[in-house]
Amino acid sequence: MNVMLAIFILTIINLNGVEIESYKFDLPRIGIVKKGSPADSAGLKTKDLILEVNGNKVANWKDLELEIGSNPDSKIDIVFKRGDRRLKASVDVVGDKKFNIGEIGIYWDFKVQIYDVLPGSPAGKSGIKKGDLIEKINNIRINPLNVFNIIAKNPYKQLKFILKRNGKQFETIVIPKKNSKGNGEIGVHLIRYSPVKKVQYGLIGSVEKSFKDIYKLTMLVFNAFRKMIIGKLSAKNLSGPIEIAKFSQKAMASGFSDFFMLIAFISLQLGIVNLFPIPALDGGHMMIYMIEAITRKEFSMKVKAALINTGFFLLLLLMAFVIINDIAKTLPNGWNSLLPF
Repeated sequence: MNVMLAIFILTIINLNGVEIESYKFDLPRIGIVKKGSPADSAGLKTKDLILEVNGNKVANWKDLELEIGSNPDSKIDIVFKRGDRRLKASVDVVGDKKFNIGEIGIYWDFKVQIYDVLPGSPAGKSGIKKGDLIEKINNIRINPLNVFNIIAKNPYKQLKFILKRNGKQFETIVIPKKNSKGNGEIGVHLIRYSPVKKVQYGLIGSVEKSFKDIYKLTMLVFNAFRKMIIGKLSAKNLSGPIEIAKFSQKAMASGFSDFFMLIAFISLQLGIVNLFPIPALDGGHMMIYMIEAITRKEFSMKVKAALINTGFFLLLLLMAFVIINDIAKTLPNGWNSLLPF
């Protein structure tokens, strides 16, 4: 029923339409390489086209981010194309400190958008408005990684901004003021510009995509547990009720579609984990029945009780771990705050 609920929710979401960042459908061609990142150290450059990660073909940015994100604190082999040459690189994936999601320092060619302009600020006096896209500053192409650094290093200096508004390009001069830290600032809030598009499917297409999504998510869950068992993924990635509540709040703030997508994913995970051959779970009962069927001998009630009690005790330990792990994620230094030694 957990799996069927997940399929039902995903079908309804797909029927209603899914808002997805447009770039995720683009070819995985590198737009930005963070200086000093693992990708930079491995020799990856802008305009390189990623073809494979660990032998798995990647068709778009969605596939690429999934492959990298699911391999934190490990080394991955990347096959990419530079011009007409097919090249290989071995890249160390670092894990995000909070959620331990893999990151190597490559991004799509994101633009920078003005989210808000403070009244009376240098930007406001120069005619910059909310929604403008920053193309260049002093003829330097702007992206989310370099924009703050350029502005911060140039207090009281004229900066030539090339912006785009409603598809039309224009120029303006901005003179950053100096803040209390001695850095330049122009009085704006900036965000990563990433347009979204709504993708809708018919009834048959929605059901078909739901089954495909369930398959991908199932493989993702099994792959995550496999990596935990062999030590390639930290058990700190597990989340409990506190983290689920936080993600639920964020998902609800993003809209009902994201919220119900999260419910579907949690429901699917419950269905999968409940089938694991651990005594006290349904999978544990199925394992006992299978062993009895093969041996044609029923376990005694004493043995069954011992197995189920052991499984229940292990589940209690797991519950305690994920709750403590959730608490650790809220602390400044994670587990080091709880276990400083």
